[in-house]
Order: sequence, then C-alpha cells, then structure tokens
Amino acid sequence: MAERTFLPGDRDFLFGPFRLLPVERVLLEGDKPVRLGSRALDILIALVERAGELVNKRELIRVVWPDTVVVEANLTVHVAALRRALGDGQHGNRYIVNVPGRGYRFIASVTFAEEPETATLSRDAPARRHNLPIQLTRLIGRADIVDDLVDRLSTARLLTLAGPAGIGKTAVALEVGERLIGTFEHGIWLVDLAPLDNPLFVQTVLASSLKLEIRSDNPLPSMVGALSDKQMLLIFDNCEHLIEEASAVAAAILRGAGGVRILATSREPLRIDGEQVCRLSPLQSPPESRELSADEALGFSAVQLFVERAAAAMNDFQLADSDASSAAYICRTLDGIPLAIEFAAPRVDIFGVNGLAARLDDRLPALGGGHRGAMPRHHTISAALDWSYRLLDPDEQKVFRRLAIFVGSFTLEAARAVVADTGGSSPDIADTVASLVTKSLVTAGIGEGGIRFHLLVATRAYAFGKLLELESDRIDALRRRHAACYRDLLESARGVDIRSAMAAGKPEIDNVRAALGWAFTREGDPSIAVALAAASAPLLLEMSLLAECHSWTGKALDLLEEADRGSRLEMVLQMEFGLALMYTLGVSAPARAALMRASELAESLGDVGYLLRALAGLTNLCLRLEDFRGALSLAQRAEPVANSMADPVQVSTAEFLLSGALVYLGEYARSMNYAKQAFTRMKSVQRPTPVLRSGMDRGIQARVVFANILWLQVWRIKPSRLPE
Repeated sequence: MAERTFLPGDRDFLFGPFRLLPVERVLLEGDKPVRLGSRALDILIALVERAGELVNKRELIRVVWPDTVVVEANLTVHVAALRRALGDGQHGNRYIVNVPGRGYRFIASVTFAEEPETATLSRDAPARRHNLPIQLTRLIGRADIVDDLVDRLSTARLLTLAGPAGIGKTAVALEVGERLIGTFEHGIWLVDLAPLDNPLFVQTVLASSLKLEIRSDNPLPSMVGALSDKQMLLIFDNCEHLIEEASAVAAAILRGAGGVRILATSREPLRIDGEQVCRLSPLQSPPESRELSADEALGFSAVQLFVERAAAAMNDFQLADSDASSAAYICRTLDGIPLAIEFAAPRVDIFGVNGLAARLDDRLPALGGGHRGAMPRHHTISAALDWSYRLLDPDEQKVFRRLAIFVGSFTLEAARAVVADTGGSSPDIADTVASLVTKSLVTAGIGEGGIRFHLLVATRAYAFGKLLELESDRIDALRRRHAACYRDLLESARGVDIRSAMAAGKPEIDNVRAALGWAFTREGDPSIAVALAAASAPLLLEMSLLAECHSWTGKALDLLEEADRGSRLEMVLQMEFGLALMYTLGVSAPARAALMRASELAESLGDVGYLLRALAGLTNLCLRLEDFRGALSLAQRAEPVANSMADPVQVSTAEFLLSGALVYLGEYARSMNYAKQAFTRMKSVQRPTPVLRSGMDRGIQARVVFANILWLQVWRIKPSRLPE
C-alpha cells in the first residue's frame, strides 16, 4: 500500500475502514457493502479522487447531474446522506468539510490498493429485497435498544415500538431494518401509514409496498395467502391514527403467514395476541447538579445528538467547556426528545449555545424547520403533538388539556379532584388518564407513594396552549381547584407522623409552588392562599426551602383576616415565619417577634408541641445574641413542657437546650449531664425522627455539646498539649 497519487479510476481507494471501488461503484466497510444512493456515491468518488482539494458546488452538480438543472439543496441532502454513511464526526473521524458558500473538501488520508478487489455483493442486490429509505442522519443513543430489538425479532412475531411524539420510533425501526438487511429470505418492507387518513387505504398501501396486485374490494385474504410461504419482516410505521385497521391487518398476517414478523411503531400498542411492547424513552441528559466539561456533557446521548446536529448547521462546530452546561440545560428542558433537540440545534448558528439556552423556558419552544422531506406533522413539535391530539375523542382531549394545570408529577386522586367537571358529566378520569398513558401523551412511573403521572415539558406546553384556546374562561376555576387540592392534601397530613407527612408532601412540591404562586396573585383566592401557606410551611422548612417559607408565610400574615387573629392558623404562620427568618437572616427583630407571638398563641391554645418549638427557637435566638441567662430561662420553661409530652424525642430536645445554655455559662458538669441524657435517650428511639420538624437530631447535637465540653476541659487542664 502506497501514498496516493493521481491514478486512473480503475484503482481502489482506501480511507479509514473503507474501500471505495469506483469501477464497480461499491463502497465497502471491511467486507460489508455500505448502502449509498447513486448520487451520494457519485459525490464520494468525485471528492475522493481529488482528496485534499476544494471541489466547488457547481462542479459537483455538473458531475452528479450532468444533464439536469437542480437546486443546490439537492447536493446538500446527498452530502448529508454520505456523511451519515461514513459516520462523519463519530469518534473524532472527519471525512468531508463544508467550506460555506464555496464547496466541499475530502480531508481524510487516502491511499490506494495495489490490487483492485471485486465486491462479492453487488451494490444493488440488497435494494431488491427491501424498500427502506436511506437515512440522512445517524441514530444516536439507541444502540442498546436496537441490539435488543434485533435479538428479539429472532423469536418474536410482533414487536411494537411505543412512545410520544418526536421520541424517534421511526428512526429506531428503520435502523433495526437496516441491521437486518439480508437476514430475511424475502426481504424487509416498510409500510408507512402516516400519509393516510382513511383506514380503507391500509390494505392498499400494504399491497403497494409488497408489489402485490389488488383485484377485490377485500384484498386482505389474498395478500395473506401470498405471504403464507414468505420469510420477511414488515415494518408498520405510524399506526396510531389507524390503530383499529392496522391491528386487524397485522393480526390476519400473523395468523396466516407463519414466516412473517412485524415491527410496528405507534403511540399506543396494537393490543393483539402475541404482541410485545417496547416503550422508547427519551435520550439521556446530564443531571442538574454541577458544572460540566464538554467531555463530561458528551457522555450523554442527548448532548451528543445536539452537538452533531449543530455541527451539521455550523461547519466544524465543537462543544466548548464554556457551553457545556448550557447544552445540558437545553437537552434537559427539551426532555431529551430527539425531534425537539433536532429542531433546537440548528438555532446555535443564530444564537450560540448560551444564547439559545437563554431563550428556552417552560413554554413550548418555537422550534421549527425540520427536514423538508419530513411529514408535515414533524415540521414543528407543535404539529407533531397536534397530530396526536386530533386522534383523541372529545373527553380525552378535555382531560388532556386540563392536565396542563399540573406542574411536575401528580397522582390519579389529584387529577380526579382538579380536572373533573362538577356537574356529573365528567368522563371517568382513571380510564381517561390510562388511555392517555397508552397513547404516550401522559407518562406514568413509580414514584414515592405509588404511581405518579406527568406530562413532558413540550407536551404540557402544547396542552396548556389548547386550554387557553378552548377553555380560557375555566383556567382560574381549574387553578382554584388545583390550589385547594394541595391545601387539603397538606392539611390532612398535619396530624400524621412527621416522616409520613414529609414523604407525602415532597413529591408534590412543584404543584405546591404553582398553587401558591397563583393563590397570591390578583386573580387568586386570599383564603386559599393563607391556608395553603400555613399547610405548606412545615414542608418548605423541612426541605430547607427557607427563603420560600418566610416569603409565603410573610405574605399570608399580611392577608390574615381579623377573625383569624389569635387562631391556630396564625400560630402556625408566625412559627414557620420566625424559624425561616432566623435560619436565613439570623438574629432579627421580626424573627424574634414572630416566635414570641407563636409561643403566646401556643400557650393560650394549649398546643404543647408548638410551644416547645417556639421556646426552642427563642432559646437559639438568645444564644446568638449572647443572652445566655435569657436562653437558660427559656430552656428551663421548655423542660416541663417536654416532660408533659412523654415523648423521648421532645424530652431530649429540652435536655439539649439546657445543655447548650449551661455550657455558655461555664456550668460544664450540669451541661454534660443534660447532654449525656439527651443522646442516651435518643439511642433508645427506634425511628430516626427529626425533632421539631427542623431536620435536626437533638441526640447528635448533644454529642457536639459533650465534645465541646471535653475539649474545653482538656484545654484548661493541659494547654501545653494543644498546638500553637
């Protein structure tokens, strides 16, 4: 093998893992022919023969279309197909570079073979046994699922790829078909149902795909007869809008043609005997946790897709470390949906990665500009979702758009409480939500406390748009019911064990925030706002959402009606407001005043639990003010209150407060005794319950006091042992 020089076209060219045979018009990867269209192959030969040189676009067009007038876009499409076949950009391999406005250059190192090789398989042979279109872009992040589907099709008669709009069902199915070319004796045949709007045409399209003649009004029996002795794979693509007819045709074929296997794509399963369903998940996006380098971000398939599609729009685009976090944010915001990412990535050429990230929010991104050859429903994300929406019955449409009121995940009980009509004419919410899950418009998963549902970001934005369009007069009523639902849920957890209450509340935090946000607006409901703030405050405090806690409780105190002054409602608000202020702003007059008011109300209402919490908060404030006598006085008030509760956790709280005050007064022996009692008492507690809804284990805090005392004693007795 020698370095390439200009040679006649009868020599074989070698580059990367490829061997190009110009005379036989075949490209081999190893010993396997690479499927290329004739135009793409012409372009490759022209570029490889002049490797390293810039070949301008007009010259390429003359070579590839010598007797035809074509637009430049045709060249772009075929170059894209060629790049995909070569894996251009994968694993650092680069073959073709676009020089904007001028032409293309083949940049890989090219050598030539000493002896030409005869291809063992004609380039056209595979095409006679399938009708799969050549894909213009490579599939990213789906290698495992493709491998799994290929394996399963060796035994399964019917596999259905299910998932929401834009998830990439068709792309995966076509990749599986590509992998299986040559496996089935009678080929692989794509039956694309997307263009159809009449179920009567399903059999016609099937017959056309298989090149069978139709000679009756009911051609299915004769088609099944023609397939009865065939070994083939049929890909039924886009079945959801003709699900009944597609299912009937598939079932008939499976019954009458034992050698035929079917791979279907649909937003819902076909529901026929023998079906195996594979639900396609979004691509993986980096978690929202820390700053990422470009290499770390590219470890996630969603970012890989984003970068590759951006590179297709911008010559030599590479992800920089400074853009990695923004790219991750874009992919997360778009839920890892391939179609959405493909629409977003070309905008990098206009806005840059950081600029594009700044333009995305929780509304449906105004992304369009899909491939010209794509179905109209795939030209924008909205069109893809509109396709699914039109297939729903009126009750499903109504429930679907009203579910947009929820933010994050929700339970079936919450859906019933919020979206159902009050007049008794509402559809069965459970059945309707289940149907929407089946149709891939709602996602179901096992979360804390059981099954939870949610709408993907783009789906929710679309549904909310439909709600604004068709039921704008009902939005405030739905929001009121939404806020009341979460108020009731949190209030019902008030008397439950703290851990159980927190476990019930934490999964609802996104909806609680949304409900609070609406309730305190001009269009909101002040009574719900105040009650919801009080009910959610312990949850916000427990989750360390301190700024939110004092913001909402402070607003609620401002809205409190005169009739509620002196009530338990005010006590709760004053308590959580004071604690949240103390933990965020430290010592402040408003925090102290709120805790004092809470303690007075708790004492007058006989609520010993809240009284102990208030005394503990005030004790900590005094310690921060270096009012150690005042802290001891408050801790001594807390001791009988805790003892009256006969709860070891609460008693240990009082003991910790006493030990903390006494250590600052220099009474180490008494402080140590209380500290020992506190952590010994907490040892006996079987459940690791956080005390005072503050997330603090007083036994651990008492150990800290105990350690401090020991350290002080050592320092006083043997100071020479301490480092200088």
